[in-house]
Amino acid sequence: MATDKVTQENIDSLVEVLCQKQEYGAASKIIEDFVHEQDSLDNVEIAYNYAWKNCDLINKHIQYFIEEGMTIEKFYSYWKRLCLFGVSTERNKDVIEIFLLFLPQMEKIAPQVIPDFAHTVSYAWPHYTDEDYRDSVIVLQKALDIIKGEEPNTSNVQKYVAMSKRFFWNRKSNSYNGTVLNQDKMGDCDVWFQKNKSYLDSLDWNTYGNSVIDYYLNYCYYLQIRACSYSEQKDYYKAIELHNLALFWLNRIPEKNDSVKIHIAQNTSYISYNYSMLKELSKGKEFMNEAYNVLRTCSYPDSTHDEFYNNTYCSILNTISLGFYRINNFELAKNIRLESLNIKKEFGIPATIMDTTILMLYCQKDTFPIFSLGEELERNHQFDDPSMFDVYGYIGAAYSQLMHQAIQNGSHSNVLYYDSCAISYFKKAEECIVKQKKIF
Repeated sequence: MATDKVTQENIDSLVEVLCQKQEYGAASKIIEDFVHEQDSLDNVEIAYNYAWKNCDLINKHIQYFIEEGMTIEKFYSYWKRLCLFGVSTERNKDVIEIFLLFLPQMEKIAPQVIPDFAHTVSYAWPHYTDEDYRDSVIVLQKALDIIKGEEPNTSNVQKYVAMSKRFFWNRKSNSYNGTVLNQDKMGDCDVWFQKNKSYLDSLDWNTYGNSVIDYYLNYCYYLQIRACSYSEQKDYYKAIELHNLALFWLNRIPEKNDSVKIHIAQNTSYISYNYSMLKELSKGKEFMNEAYNVLRTCSYPDSTHDEFYNNTYCSILNTISLGFYRINNFELAKNIRLESLNIKKEFGIPATIMDTTILMLYCQKDTFPIFSLGEELERNHQFDDPSMFDVYGYIGAAYSQLMHQAIQNGSHSNVLYYDSCAISYFKKAEECIVKQKKIF
C-alpha cells in the first residue's frame, strides 16, 4: 500500500480489520510504511504517535509478525528507529516504556540485539528522572553483561563505554539540587565503575586502549565534580580525599596521553588549592609544584585540541597562579596568569572582567601592566559594566602609586596629573558601586 495515498485515519480501520483476521504481517507492514515513508518532521511526529498507539498491538502479536515473514532484524530496526525519534524529541518516558515493553520478547528471541538497542535508548538516559532511572539501569546493566559474554569487537566496546558515560551523566544530572550535589546519588558511580571495569581491564590494550582510557577518564571526571562540590561546602579534607582517589585511578592507566596527563594536573592543582584553604601552605606548595610539572609535560593548547582541553589547560594555569600568589611569589603568579590570558587571546576569547581584576591584583607592585589591561577592557567595550568597580579601583591605586613616586622624585608636574587620574578612576569605581546597588 502506498502510504502517500492514505492518512492515519483511513489506515486505522484497515489495521483493525487485519488484526481481527490475525493478519498481523499485513497490519505490521501498513504501520511500518506509515512510520518510515514520511518526508517532513511534522509527518514523522504524526507517524510516531501512531506507532506508539499501536505499540501494545505489535508487542502482543510479535510472534505472528515473525511467522508472517517480518524477521526479528526488521522488527528490531523498526523499533530502534522509533526510539531514536523519541530521543530526538525528548520523549524520554515513551522511549524507556517502549524499551521495557519490547525487552521480554528480545530476551527470548534475540538477546544479542539488546546491547545495540540499549545503546540507542541510552541517548535519553542522562535526562531521566529517578523513577525512570530505576528501570533503565537494570536494562543498561543487562546490555553490558551481554557484551561481556561476547567476543570483544570495536563496536561493542565503544557501546559499552558510551553507555557507562551516560550512566555517569545521569547521576550528575539527577544529583544537583541547584546548590550542591547529592553525594549519595553520585556515589552510584563508584559502584558502577567497580562493577564494570574488569571487562575493560581484560581487553587488549593495543586494540582497545583508547576506550579503556575513556572509561577511566569519565569516572575520574565525576570524582572531580564531587570533590569540587565538597570544596565549595568548605569540606576541604573530603575534597582532597576524592581528588586523591581520582589520581589513584588515573595513575593506573599504563600509557598516559595528553587527556590523562591534563586530568592528573587538574586534580593535583585542586589538591594544592584545598590545602592552601586549610592554611597548610607547605603541602599546598608541594602539590602546586607537582601540578605545574605535570602540566608542562602536556602538549601546549592549539587548534588540534578540543575546546575542553584548551580551557582546562588555562584553568589549571589559573589555579597554579593563585597558589604562587598565596606563597608570595607575585612575579611567577603574574606571569602564569598572563600566559593563560595569552592562550585565550590566541583562540579569540577576550579577557573577562574577572580575569583582568585578578591579574591587576597580581600586578599591584608593577603599575604599567594595570594600564594596558584597562585599555584592553576598554577596547572590548566593557567599561559600562557595573562590576568594573574593582578594575577602576586598581587603576586608581596604580595612579596613586605613581603620584607617590613622583613626589619622592621631586617631579611636581606629574604629581598633579597622576593625582587627578587617580581621583577620576576612584570616582568611576564609586559610580559602579552605586549602579550595582540599584541592580540588586
